[in-house]
Amino acid sequence: MPYDLTMCPGKNCPIKHSCFRFTSKICGRQDFFVHTPYNFEKL
Repeated sequence: MPYDLTMCPGKNCPIKHSCFRFTSKICGRQDFFVHTPYNFEKL
């Protein structure tokens, strides 16, 4: 069943391979975040 969620491009993200928004299968037309929604300042 396809999910209606905004996907993440995962650019420079340290957790992208365990992130549902990055690893989900793209179904048809899909929305993507422009910037990775990860707080890099908390590292």
